[in-house]
Amino acid sequence: MWLILSKISPDLLVDVRARPDLLAAVFFGDDSELDGPAVDGGDHPLLAKLDPDDDIFGTDYRTLCAVAEAYAAVAGGSADVEDGESWLSKATHGAGELLDYEFCYGAAFVLDPVEVSAVAAGLAAEGWVEDDEDTLGAAFDDDENLGRFYAAATREGKAVVGGI
Repeated sequence: MWLILSKISPDLLVDVRARPDLLAAVFFGDDSELDGPAVDGGDHPLLAKLDPDDDIFGTDYRTLCAVAEAYAAVAGGSADVEDGESWLSKATHGAGELLDYEFCYGAAFVLDPVEVSAVAAGLAAEGWVEDDEDTLGAAFDDDENLGRFYAAATREGKAVVGGI
């Protein structure tokens, strides 16, 4: 099970809400079946601005759940990543809005820039953002740190779309 997220511009968010099939190109580079008014010849102008190294986040969802359980055992709190209440749950399952696009384990979700900012602050409060290599952040490589991903999206004023 793989959690995959992408930071997208507010302009692309509008198009993704209207055309969830754009997510195939956002996440998988598959624009072969895209057509319609928002797409010219299969190439969406806002998709060209996505940087796979900076805008895409992926991690093994089961590993993230195991880390959450271990963290909860030490620090207390919920280890239920699917409870809908914790900030970790909102970061990995969204905060309500689902799109008509299926990942392997359910529908894609979207968080607008305001929701992304709230999730970033909540993840920090739950301890998912660490600058010290000797703390929880050391469990992840820099490119696999969920809290840092959401903090970057907040700084950039971007929305987040994703799924499992």
